[in-house]
Amino acid sequence: MKKQVLFLLTMTLFSSALFAQDITWTNDGGLGDGTWAEPFNWSTAVAPVAGNKVKIRGATNADNITINGSATCAKLVLGDGGGVATGKLIVANGGNFTIIGNQGWSAAGWSTPAEMEIQAGGVVNWNNHMWLSFNPGSQSTLTVAGTLKVMGGMFGFNFENANAAGTGELNILDGGVVELDQFHAAGNSMNSGVGVINIADEGTLTIYADRKAILETHEGLGQIVAGSFGTIVYTEIEGVTGQDPDTGVDIVGVVTVIVTNSNRTSPILSLDDKEVLDFKLYPNPASDVINIESKTAISTVKIVNLLGQSVLESAGLSRIDVSSLSAGLYILKIADVNGSVGVRKILKK
Repeated sequence: MKKQVLFLLTMTLFSSALFAQDITWTNDGGLGDGTWAEPFNWSTAVAPVAGNKVKIRGATNADNITINGSATCAKLVLGDGGGVATGKLIVANGGNFTIIGNQGWSAAGWSTPAEMEIQAGGVVNWNNHMWLSFNPGSQSTLTVAGTLKVMGGMFGFNFENANAAGTGELNILDGGVVELDQFHAAGNSMNSGVGVINIADEGTLTIYADRKAILETHEGLGQIVAGSFGTIVYTEIEGVTGQDPDTGVDIVGVVTVIVTNSNRTSPILSLDDKEVLDFKLYPNPASDVINIESKTAISTVKIVNLLGQSVLESAGLSRIDVSSLSAGLYILKIADVNGSVGVRKILKK
């Protein structure tokens, strides 16, 4: 009995130590198969789990790192020394990468050059501070064609002490969606003009905070750039109160940056030249049900996501069940029996 208890205690201590330790990517020239899930690509010969701090150092001829399925870690340090660039971290179509964020700040471009790509159909949930080009000498390029959610922490280029010695670039491609819980305070979000956000035609950036003035300042400095033939449109939801859908922190405003192309027909913003309908809806944000009040009878209700994809439709209802929708920002469009059309932006908690 004593031997069994001792054995169980030993295994428990071993498992706890493994769970909490740092793990370093070692496939720096073809030693493994280049996938995150392959155990032999890592210093411990075990793929990272929720409690691990992952470090990816620069190396000559470094292979790319691909996440095809589900992956997680507590902290990501992409570009952790080595003097040269890391392989590109790719979240492929169908990949889902979660950074839990309970082991300190994370960065893409910690101290040396690093590149990360979220392909169409890939999803990254970054649940703590996310910095691009964190320390002096670092360089980072983050390209988003899928979905990136940074919920629960700050987002910015160059930490305050980097003194603009690092350079960072966020590229939101056509159809790419980036949602931020915060955009770091004025003067520190994109230190000394070395960070740039490029938003392609129909790319979308949503910030769950009152940051419109800061974003416009950075646009004036040439740090937020629209794609070819695109126009940056800032849209605020007025009077939004409540809590963030993921973190529970108070929301003081929501601003969405959408680049629209004058050569395209936007499925989100078009009113089809109809008379604008005046109506009320509440609550907003909503978690379960949205109520609509209109002086005329409602004919149809349609809710679309920021990609213009229809996610919910109903006929003649003034009480809409949105409980099945994922948390995030949507566009609600209603038409009355006279053909008048009205549009509102709603936040699903």
